[in-house]
Formats: sequence, structure tokens, C-alpha cells
Amino acid sequence: MEEERRQPEEMPEQKIEISEQPEKILEVGSENASARESREQLEAETLRKKIEQAFPDKKEEPSAPQKDFQEKLPPRKNKGVFKRMGSILGKSLGWVADSIRGRVDKFDIKYSGGENIRELEGKPYLLVANHIKPKNILMQAMGLSPDSFVLEKIGETEGGKKPKIITNVTGKVSRIPILGLIDKVWSPFREGVMEGMGFIPVKTKRAGKQGGFNRNFIENIRKAKENGEPIIIFPQGHWSRKFDPKLPYETGASAIAKSYGLPIMPAYIEGADSWGRGKKVFVNIGQSINPEGKTKEEITAEIESAIMSLSEKSNEQ
Repeated sequence: MEEERRQPEEMPEQKIEISEQPEKILEVGSENASARESREQLEAETLRKKIEQAFPDKKEEPSAPQKDFQEKLPPRKNKGVFKRMGSILGKSLGWVADSIRGRVDKFDIKYSGGENIRELEGKPYLLVANHIKPKNILMQAMGLSPDSFVLEKIGETEGGKKPKIITNVTGKVSRIPILGLIDKVWSPFREGVMEGMGFIPVKTKRAGKQGGFNRNFIENIRKAKENGEPIIIFPQGHWSRKFDPKLPYETGASAIAKSYGLPIMPAYIEGADSWGRGKKVFVNIGQSINPEGKTKEEITAEIESAIMSLSEKSNEQ
């Protein structure tokens, strides 16, 4: 056995034959080396020109998210101290969000159109609806409201996956100018808390104007889509005690749907303004809207029309 193992090493025919004499291959004078270097440089330059001709340096069209959604991501900066503090607190307060969801279980919720969500089961989509202002001052300050959790519950029940909730973190604590410093501390702190608790915080401008989407917001939208998670967003960008059809609809939801190819599920909700046990809540869910081949303005108009139609349907019931 030992002789058989050594046999391949002792076979001379396994060596690679070289047709030319080794001494001629290794014989390189100073003049030959210089000539060879010049020839190699010329060949390299010729190859570079051929590559440039084959692949001209042209400006590429931006991808769909960059073109439609204008994802001009600013350079990443370190999180501010207040946002970091909020994020740490938010991650430790997961039980708070679960506690809030537990309150929704005690609501008297009636809804129609669940089959429309089931048609998109396992797929990411945007669930858009009117936004009800909560009576609870703390929930107002945190940017949370019962309607968000009601829609989240319905989405998970019918679609099998819990939707991510987009929450605005640009609200002011006070309109008094001298208290503006509090807002500068509270806004990033609240953003960190919401992100730590699993929500998608977004910084926007006033209702009726185009929102300001930051890097973290875009990254969170991408993650939600990759995970097949639905996203809840309120296209009017502002809440009210009762549904106000006169509130302008912003194009943010349309831009997200168009850029990421997400179908839109319109809904109308009423009654979810407090956390009382047995609170009666009504929700109507419409058929999905396909954003493909439409402008943001056209999609926004469809969203507005759908929610209005669903509200009228609710009044008839």
C-alpha cells in the first residue's frame, strides 16, 4: 500500500514538457526588457481604448425609486444623542406597543372588504386611510392613534402579516416660540422611540406640501417591502376629529407606491378616537389600486376618490 501511494511522485512522465529551451526563455538582456516594457504599455493602451469604445461613458437613467421617488439620500450622519436615547428607550418599551394592541382587542370592530386584503396575502402593499385624531393627549404627543392599531389588526387578521405603521414625528409640543427648544429635543427623541418600537417614523412638512423623506425612512420602506410587510400610511398627512374630505391629500403615498411597485389598499375608518372598552369602530376596505403607468397626481386622485366613496358607503350602512 505504501509503494502504491508513492508511485505518482516517482513517475517522470507526469512532468510538464516545455518545447523551448529554458535558457532561451530566461535569457533577457537590458535592451530586450526595455523593448518588452514598451510593447506591453502599447498593448495596454490599445486595449483601454477598445474598452472605452465598446462601453461609452454615458449617464445612466436612474432606477425607478430614484426617478419617481427622488431618493436623494444625504450622507449618513451619526444619530443625535436624543434620537439614540429614544431608540434605546423604544426598544425596551416593546411591551407598551403590545399593551396598546391589547386594548384594540377589546374594541367592537366591524369591517367589510376583508376579501380585498386576502387577495394580496403574502405581498407588500400600502394601506391608506383617513386619520382620526385621538382624544388622549399622550397619544397625540407620541403621534399614535387607535385607528393605526385597528387597521394593523385587520391587516394581520386578513393578510397574515402585521403591517408596519408610518408615524409622523414632526409635530410641535407647543406653538409658543420660546418653547421651540423643547421641540428640537422632543422631535428626535420621539423619532428614536418610534423606530425602536418597530414603527416607521417620518419627518414631513405641513399638510398640503411635499413631505421630507429622510434616509432612515427610505431604508425602513425597503426593508418592509423585502419582508413582504404591508405599510399603513395616512395620505392626508393630518388627522381630524371627524373625516374631513377638504383636507388636501399629499403625494407621498403615491410616490412610495409608484416607486416600489406597491398596490394601494384604500380604507375608511370611523369611531377609533379613544381607548374605551367596547368602543364601536367601523372600517370599509376598498379594492386595490394599481399604480403602474400613472403619475403621482393621478394615483393621489384615485386614493382621494376611493376613500370618499368608502365614507359615503359607511354613511349608508
